[in-house]
Amino acid sequence: MKKLGILFLIVAAILLIGSFDYFTGSEIRVLALYFLPLLAAGWYLGRKGAVFISLFSTLVWLASVYASGVRFINPYIWVINGFTEGTGFLIISFLMAVLHGVLNRERSMSRTDSLTGMANRRSFSDVVSVGLAYCQRYKRPISLAYIDLDNFKNVNDTLGHHQGDSLLRQSAHLISACVRTTDTVARLGGDEFAVFLPETDFESAAILAERIRHSIETAPDFQSLGVTASIGVVSEIPLTSDVNALLGKADGLMYEVKREGKNSIRHQI
Repeated sequence: MKKLGILFLIVAAILLIGSFDYFTGSEIRVLALYFLPLLAAGWYLGRKGAVFISLFSTLVWLASVYASGVRFINPYIWVINGFTEGTGFLIISFLMAVLHGVLNRERSMSRTDSLTGMANRRSFSDVVSVGLAYCQRYKRPISLAYIDLDNFKNVNDTLGHHQGDSLLRQSAHLISACVRTTDTVARLGGDEFAVFLPETDFESAAILAERIRHSIETAPDFQSLGVTASIGVVSEIPLTSDVNALLGKADGLMYEVKREGKNSIRHQI
């Protein structure tokens, strides 16, 4: 619906420019005014919209020129002029559409882990900060889990990064399948993941963390390669820590699990 409204405004702007082009006659050049709606079309309507608006602008421009009394001896000149002006319109609008697409991809990549499609550390920190502010204001419990894959380095060293990447993608899927839609899952880097659990108390967080650990331990590929998960979970109410402090606490708990034999959970409130 939003795009339809933008399309209507762009079409109206082009018709207005065409009318102005007609009334000013051939002596005053207003061709550059068409560039404004063309740029808007590329930015807001994408590549298909850019092609459509470029064609529409070309037809409006030709109609306004013809209506203002311009005539050519050879009718093919209309075709040539329409082609050259239309190509110029298309290049301008299409390049804007491409630029907008590139910027959107860069923005998405800056907040998304390219391997798993999960949130990255930056995006995770932003989302968690907002969630913490809410839970602190309304005195709601929060929990945060820090997950590290056990023996993952051995997989990379013996079977190569291709197999390791496959396990990371599977880990992302397994973890995401265990959490709620209100939870936030991120890959922090390497084989480390984090899960933010808003409005989740000690007992509920422990159950969810065990579900994640068991899901990874029993997955066929993980079983065959001996890869498990060590998980540190921190819960707070009232909330006193920021996102970095929570990550630090959960990370420390996870390393305690590593030192004590791996494939387990350490929980702190």
